[in-house]
Amino acid sequence: MTDRTERTSFTEAQIAAFRLHRHHLDVRAPSSHLPNVVRDVCGVQAQVTAMARIALWARLRDLTVDDVERALEQKRTIVKTWSMRGALHLLASNELLLYVRGLMPTRLPREQRWIQRAGLKEEEATAMILDALKSGPLTRVQLVGYLAKRLGTKTKDWMDGGWGHKTEGSNTAWQLVRP
Repeated sequence: MTDRTERTSFTEAQIAAFRLHRHHLDVRAPSSHLPNVVRDVCGVQAQVTAMARIALWARLRDLTVDDVERALEQKRTIVKTWSMRGALHLLASNELLLYVRGLMPTRLPREQRWIQRAGLKEEEATAMILDALKSGPLTRVQLVGYLAKRLGTKTKDWMDGGWGHKTEGSNTAWQLVRP
């Protein structure tokens, strides 16, 4: 075992500078770096879309609302999904599976309870969702509508509640990749 008695020390100012730099708050990045910035900060909370845009604007030069929408809907370089703390976040698309995998131990049991309450087997629920997605990505509202036709209004009321129920997004545990 190596003796590690020597320790590197940092001043509070150095620590603050490092943190500001890592969060792109010291020098704003070009707006073309949007997915990189989202990745560097480990996602941007997006429960309120305007607040997510402000958080991005603070980190990116010349960022417009259209830049964010284009990254979500056309380029698909970022996604809006439920993730940490069950809250909506913007995440870099190429890291979505990393978050899905990391959150699965806590999210999967909750989703499995929902499947049981709906009187379904896990395979049936997966098949139903994959069938809904055959023709392409869906918003949460569209997916809820599809499932409600098959599962009834009680289920629709449960799925339609809570923060973000009128937003486009995906539930990570369901393997939906929709901006």
